[in-house]
Amino acid sequence: MTANVVPLHPNRVEVTRVERGSPTVLLRLARLVIRTFAYPTIALWARFPYLPWPYRVVDLAAVVLRPVRGMRRSRVQFAHCVAELMAPARGRSSGAVLYLHGGAFVVGGLNSHRRLVSRIVATANVTSLAVNYRKLPGHPVSAAVEDALDGYRHLIDMGYQPSEIAIAGDSAGGFLALVAALVAQERGLGAPGALVCLAPLVQRDPAAKLRVATQSNDPLFPRSALTAMERLILSAETGPAGLACLDKFVEACPAALACLPPTLIQVGSDEILRPDAEFAATRLAEAGVPVELQIWRNQVHVFQIAADVLFDAADAVAEISAFVRAHVNQRAA
Repeated sequence: MTANVVPLHPNRVEVTRVERGSPTVLLRLARLVIRTFAYPTIALWARFPYLPWPYRVVDLAAVVLRPVRGMRRSRVQFAHCVAELMAPARGRSSGAVLYLHGGAFVVGGLNSHRRLVSRIVATANVTSLAVNYRKLPGHPVSAAVEDALDGYRHLIDMGYQPSEIAIAGDSAGGFLALVAALVAQERGLGAPGALVCLAPLVQRDPAAKLRVATQSNDPLFPRSALTAMERLILSAETGPAGLACLDKFVEACPAALACLPPTLIQVGSDEILRPDAEFAATRLAEAGVPVELQIWRNQVHVFQIAADVLFDAADAVAEISAFVRAHVNQRAA
């Protein structure tokens, strides 16, 4: 295992910054490719975020990413978006995962994350519901939160108790997972049994991340992407309720956070979003929520999606599955 696992406890946050393991040749190659091609593309987007970028192309191209073998899938239609239900084709699954994909609230979808989700389904033996929520710039982030809650309600309507559901998300999806869990509790739906956040975007305001960005060796995100994303997020919200939703987790009182379930957070050591991961872990721990922060040495943003080729990614997915199995009440689906 090449992860630095940091258990956090109420009123005490102790992050051990000694990292284990060494970068592999494949990881170095991946970082080089990302820095060469993805970084300048995102930098260009950050200069002109309001242009009509072909955001859907990313998910369309990802149709080649097939689920692992032995999955059965079905499409679910919600009021404003679609979702995909997935479960092992044989046997009976136990518990459920509501998965909210990342992509800066503008890209990604069911195709881009299907293989990652299927790995979690297979190794944790759960049913998953991945939500293709509404995105910027056509829809505000608060609309995406409502779509996530529709997914949560759907799993409850299927017969799952809230304690039998884990809400998971990466990057922007990690933001949605945290906020949706809080709103679900507020609306009487009940808190989920577990939360899993992979390199989550937590603080809408990029100030904290910009303070450490000059020391970051993130091969994917330039500093300008953080400010461009905030402008895009704020410009899409039209009312006070939507704006309040953006800072729901950041401004939540300890009593509200204390209602959240055990949480697993994974992040790469060099990521520009690492301060957000550490901030979320600190807030949860101070509220008394059991939280485990895993810092993976030199890993790229949402490296778990490359579990087919990166050993650390496969190990990280195994950690996710073990966490889900341990904290989501098991029952035959």
